[in-house]
Amino acid sequence: MPEKEPRTLTEDEAYAIVADRVAKETADLNAKVTTLTAENTDLRNKLDTSEAALVAEKAARETAEKAFETYKTEEAAKREVAKLATDRVAAIKTANPALESDAEFFTPERAARWGAMSQPDFDDLLAQFGRMAGPAPADGGKPRETAMHGAPPKDPATESKTSAGRGFLTAIQGG
Repeated sequence: MPEKEPRTLTEDEAYAIVADRVAKETADLNAKVTTLTAENTDLRNKLDTSEAALVAEKAARETAEKAFETYKTEEAAKREVAKLATDRVAAIKTANPALESDAEFFTPERAARWGAMSQPDFDDLLAQFGRMAGPAPADGGKPRETAMHGAPPKDPATESKTSAGRGFLTAIQGG
């Protein structure tokens, strides 16, 4: 087989071949750039979404932590009020022993209110309960007699006299 002579290209043909190859390669590279740009945009969107979710989760965690701290503080305050209420009920019973046996007076609502009072306000209340109890009776605690439970002994000089009402009734009854 005879050897072929190498073909010689004209300048225009050479430029046309190079331009054709550059156009094909440029088109392929442009397609790859477009694909990579789309993937990059998609990944950036996913990153933005993930970072937004992270910020939201951090905010939710901080909110939950604050709520938990508030709850713990409120529970501690409730326990303190309950302890104060118990102590203050005992103090009121001591200040006014007459109330000690009155179970209806010492309601949970009233005890809770006393437990929530400031110390100066409770001290004022306790003083009022102490004043209501009054001084201790001089006769050792015996109640004085009243008209309902009996009357003091009558003077013999006035005992024979009857009241005007009794005299009137006796006169009407004819006797």
